[in-house]
Amino acid sequence: MSRPLMVLIPGMLNTAAVWDGVRACLGDGADVCIPDVAGSPSVSDMAQSAWAAIGEQGTDRPLLLCGFSMGGYVALELLRRFDPEPAGLVLLATSARGETEEGAAARLKAIAAMEKDYGRFVGNVADFSTSPAHPRREQVKSRLADMAQELGIQAAIQQTRAVRERRDARDLLPQVRCPALVACGRDDRVTPMPLSEEMAGLLPRARLRGIETAGHLVPLEQPAAVAGLLTEALQGW
Repeated sequence: MSRPLMVLIPGMLNTAAVWDGVRACLGDGADVCIPDVAGSPSVSDMAQSAWAAIGEQGTDRPLLLCGFSMGGYVALELLRRFDPEPAGLVLLATSARGETEEGAAARLKAIAAMEKDYGRFVGNVADFSTSPAHPRREQVKSRLADMAQELGIQAAIQQTRAVRERRDARDLLPQVRCPALVACGRDDRVTPMPLSEEMAGLLPRARLRGIETAGHLVPLEQPAAVAGLLTEALQGW
């Protein structure tokens, strides 16, 4: 059997560094691929970029797809467009729903806030996305700010527009036949636990996990726990 490929898709305002702590806690059970989806204008284009990155590593090997936040939208779009038949799927702090009317309006306000003061916007996102109970909350917020600054305002606006136009994927979930693991932080206010519960209920072979002392930024807040989930997913094939 070929060596598995673990595909880790970042979320909004993230660079590949969002996975650094997770990778440091992983064993040697799989190769890792982190697609660069930051420069793509739509979730569909992000999926295309991810598929191209996977192709460079080889699509004929067992795949574990993991999407965090926006990366979850990309993972689901990848399944819809390219039907890669992964050996496992991890959906982390994300949702299968399309944008609501209220959410679409909030995205436009977010773009306006970025254009007015990008640094302040990122700081507010960091506040809202982290668990108040996390002992290293300020450090986590600082890491998000560093990534967002590296990403840049134009890419952040493009991501916001792309997410605003994403497709609802709930119709796709019952067709996913591989084992799936759905997880989010117990203190997640961006994609709260009921959204993970909904996805787990629609996936035929899903397990649901809550991550303690974590908000939305689970790869930064609890990297060891996320690495444990990925290892569990690999072992669950």
